[in-house]
Formats: sequence, C-alpha cells, structure tokens
Amino acid sequence: MENDEVDSVVVLGCCGQ
Repeated sequence: MENDEVDSVVVLGCCGQ
C-alpha cells in the first residue's frame, strides 16, 4: 500500500474524523 496519505484523506473524508 503506497497510498497511505491518500487512504488517510479518504477515510477522514468518508467516515469523518
């Protein structure tokens, strides 16, 4: 998984905080 930053943004944007 080389998209750690992208994953974090998606999780925060999807699930909230």
